[in-house]
Amino acid sequence: QNLQQARFDLGRDQISNLIAQANADSADVRKPATARLLREYGRSPLAIDLVLEQFSDANVVRLSPSGRINLLEYLNGSDPSVWTQAQKKVALEGIARARARAASGVAAIGSETDRRLKQLEARLGG
Repeated sequence: QNLQQARFDLGRDQISNLIAQANADSADVRKPATARLLREYGRSPLAIDLVLEQFSDANVVRLSPSGRINLLEYLNGSDPSVWTQAQKKVALEGIARARARAASGVAAIGSETDRRLKQLEARLGG
């Protein structure tokens, strides 16, 4: 049981580090981290949860435009068969909040982010 928990914690830490790197200032850090996140954790419900958490109202303000695009790239590239209904709901609600913030003038959505949001919406059936 303790070994299983230790592995879970290690996986969570590795995913969290890759998420942070996907939002780094340098593209030389962001791009490989995003690729590794997708390659190693593209079928991980935990990784999907941790990435979705980055789009919560409390966390999204910490994401750079490039970080948002990279994490949307991860979500769009992740295996749709491992997404739970709850995760799909959280993602679609997050997209709706982003659009509402943009409509009210709180935060703009760039064309690349918008394209990836629409792609995710379509993948999730929203």
